[in-house]
Amino acid sequence: MANPPKPILIDCDPGTDDAIALFLALGNPALDVRAVTVAGGNVGLHHTLRNARALVGLTGREIPVIAGADRPLLGSFTSETRVHGENGIGGVQLPDGPPATPGIAADAIRAALRAASPAGLTLVGLGPATNLALALATEPALAANIAEIVL
Repeated sequence: MANPPKPILIDCDPGTDDAIALFLALGNPALDVRAVTVAGGNVGLHHTLRNARALVGLTGREIPVIAGADRPLLGSFTSETRVHGENGIGGVQLPDGPPATPGIAADAIRAALRAASPAGLTLVGLGPATNLALALATEPALAANIAEIVL
């Protein structure tokens, strides 16, 4: 009998690199992507959130996409448009995806960890770890519900 899909939550800042990672994760039957949380990173949160929504929409999956931190915990935000282009994905124009799920990424991460089975939830961090840090710093006991963290 095959193993059940691994429950994961992806926290990202979709530029070109995260776009490929999202497509691979969302197309992998061995993974059960519970939510996608988004931070500003490669480019500003406005672009990364739109990119994540569009990418999830292109897969046809109905997965919550939740906005999070628009800047790092320390220091100031600097986008990397030289590498990822003004919109984070090299200027590619994607169709609008489904609307963002209301709420804040850190709250969504904590809720997903609270709802996790005894085996836990895997947190996958593809971008700045700000959302993950905020979630765990504000409720450290939830670390017991983490199966693993993949960065």
